Amino acid sequence: RVEIAENIPEAVYGDPHRMQQCVINFLNNAVKFTAQGGVTLKASFRDGLIPMLRVEVIDTGIGISQENLKKLFRSFSQADSSTSRKYGGTGLGLSIIKSLVSLMGGKIGVKSEEGKGSTFWFEVPYHEPVAMAAAEEEKPVPEVAPLLILLAEDNKVNQQIALRLLGGKGHSVDVAENGLIAVRMVQERPYDMVLMDVNMPIMSGLEATQKIRELGGRFGTLAIIALTASVMEEYIQQCFDAGMNDYVAKPFAPRALYAAMARHAPAGMLLKEGQSNQPVPQPLPAAPAGEPAPRKKATLNANLRAIREELGSDYMTTLVDNSAREVKHLLELIHEAVKLGDYAALHRSAHDLKSVSGLVGMTHSCHVAENLEIACTKGNHAAVPALITELEAEAQKELAEIEEVKGGE
Repeated sequence: RVEIAENIPEAVYGDPHRMQQCVINFLNNAVKFTAQGGVTLKASFRDGLIPMLRVEVIDTGIGISQENLKKLFRSFSQADSSTSRKYGGTGLGLSIIKSLVSLMGGKIGVKSEEGKGSTFWFEVPYHEPVAMAAAEEEKPVPEVAPLLILLAEDNKVNQQIALRLLGGKGHSVDVAENGLIAVRMVQERPYDMVLMDVNMPIMSGLEATQKIRELGGRFGTLAIIALTASVMEEYIQQCFDAGMNDYVAKPFAPRALYAAMARHAPAGMLLKEGQSNQPVPQPLPAAPAGEPAPRKKATLNANLRAIREELGSDYMTTLVDNSAREVKHLLELIHEAVKLGDYAALHRSAHDLKSVSGLVGMTHSCHVAENLEIACTKGNHAAVPALITELEAEAQKELAEIEEVKGGE
């Protein structure tokens, strides 16, 4: 049986080949170990801070003992040798499927009772295509009166963009290079709002936010908005747990940044009414699905087009040039980190590369950099060499392509 929930969208961003591998592996095992009854494939949608697409394969087969459940997702392990002899295999490959789900930013699990069947499931983040978010884009964003803002951000390109966007709206902005400096600066000036990068050296945005909240008084209600390229649900939950009020996904589009600021502007600072004061998840930049489509002539992505409209063609050209230099620098740092076996440094550089490459429409590179970051987070170091080879190839192609977009449509 196939049961697809009515609220499952027609299209999502993702990797169809990895999805197929996961589903087919689950179905193969379910059919192999089910002599009587049936197998059901279910898909559903789970809402939350980051919406999740959930896939389940339910069978009425032989089931799995509690003891053997603990072994299932380990590499090179068998649940039971007698099962292998009887059924011609033990459903190996589950450790590989676990790795694939992790690379997609998801979770995997199983529920089973010996003799009564099994339910294998995985969840992956639901990323909405831009076209499906068009209605949301049409809603007007309230204008905010000039604010005094602290921008805690270590990436130079992101600093430049934020300063231009915020300055263009009349806001006064100070910059903190890391969380430690941000904690000191909020005590020195009466900021109306803090835009806090989550992943910074010396002190992270999460720790800085916690320390600011611990100061008490006005610091308990100071609006703090996370700027993060890590939009998996557990990371977003960490932002709220640390005391942040909202988040904007990087690379941030001007509209997404303005909307978050409007939701948390101090009382009386909105120039017109509208919009609720609730956190609204921002979609990730478009990621390629499976085999890359044939490359077309490079055109401005939506984010660059919005930046050009806000700041002009000259600045957009400068931004593309600066971003290209930053991409090349980050690639050098990635290779250096690999040589040294420094996976913490590799994680930081992959995170930064994901943000910068996504900003200028290098979507293939952005996607691979994200997978590299996730591999480091999950400790899946075996996947790193292949990902870096893929990243190098994609980045070289897309660096050439973004040269074409300067001044283009």
